[in-house]
Amino acid sequence: QQPPTHTMGDDQKVPLQYLVAVDGSKSGDLAFETAVKKMKSIQNSEEFSEEKPPKATLNVVNSIPDHQMASFLFGPSTRPSFGSIKAGREQEEDDMTFSKNLLKSYAERCRLEKIDCCFQSLRFVGGSGALGDSICNRAFELNAEEVFIGSRGLSPFPKMMLGSISSHVANHCPMNVTVVKNKEDLGRNYSARAFSRIKVPSQQ
Repeated sequence: QQPPTHTMGDDQKVPLQYLVAVDGSKSGDLAFETAVKKMKSIQNSEEFSEEKPPKATLNVVNSIPDHQMASFLFGPSTRPSFGSIKAGREQEEDDMTFSKNLLKSYAERCRLEKIDCCFQSLRFVGGSGALGDSICNRAFELNAEEVFIGSRGLSPFPKMMLGSISSHVANHCPMNVTVVKNKEDLGRNYSARAFSRIKVPSQQ
């Protein structure tokens, strides 16, 4: 299912929506920096006038596992990594504190960059696919123009393939996705760069 297309008529003041997923990793931070450059280019474009601020909004999200729900659905014996409900509650509080502090740090950076930003902690139950779905679902709800995500980040689960989340987002989000790589991913001879996966509408 494709999200509806934004229309910016002369009488409309609807800002374009963009989304970036952060997790405290260097890769996620580079994704944020790439998204900020995109926002700056939109602000400086002549396509929009000063009478319609903000021209675009950057939605900064961080996904955290819902340990209590997972313990309820799967049980400690089925999913031992989640532990007991009590342990899940304590872990969830730690995750939420981390997420709030992380988003707070990005709120300050948005203020310094003078760009319009919104912040949200997303909940998910499951593995990397569920985490990726939480990002795609939020992007769809926002009717986002583009999603930015780091190629390798900090996994909330041990032994999870770090690149599997960005791969899931790139393959399942119905809008454009920019996966940002850092020099550790590409090797010592390469500098930070990004590549985009552009979805081309099918011809009827």
